[in-house]
Amino acid sequence: MTAEDEAAHERLERLVRSAELSSYRENLLEQILSVELIQACWLRALPPLELAHALVDFSGYDLVASCGSVTRHIQLKATAGKIILHRALATKPSGCCVLILPKVRAGDGDAPRIVLSYRFLGGLPNQALVVDDSWRRARGTRYARTAAGDFEHPERANHVEVPKAAFAPTVDVNGLVTALFGNETGAASDKAGNA
Repeated sequence: MTAEDEAAHERLERLVRSAELSSYRENLLEQILSVELIQACWLRALPPLELAHALVDFSGYDLVASCGSVTRHIQLKATAGKIILHRALATKPSGCCVLILPKVRAGDGDAPRIVLSYRFLGGLPNQALVVDDSWRRARGTRYARTAAGDFEHPERANHVEVPKAAFAPTVDVNGLVTALFGNETGAASDKAGNA
């Protein structure tokens, strides 16, 4: 790897790990995911994929993806920390969560690039996300004064903290397409369901 490639690799590593540019990073990862999904669906001869971005994350999803008869409301997460989901996601058609796992790789003579793998949480295509009763209520990040005068992080009534163990094992984009939309015959993989 040349010195120039090493410097580029380091810059991408900082971007992938940095909290400073979180909005920039979030948008970049969503764009890479979108391109990968469109390409993978096309290569598998699935119907053209339609994507719509939620302008406001009010009901727990960032992206709406439709492929054939399946429409998914998708919450995207790319955090090493806690996974917090809005309960309203379970009321959306085929609501699900995709945990994006970015890495920086350089191939044989290729410039460094961000490559993604994924973990999926949701039901089979056209089935609702099941919110497990064992998932704890999420807490807010700001302190609030209690009736007793103490300060604490209040519970967020409509949000739950999801353990990463609830997600399906890590897959590439083809595994994610199967989890989201099923396979070419319309049948979904059994491994794509709620973990």
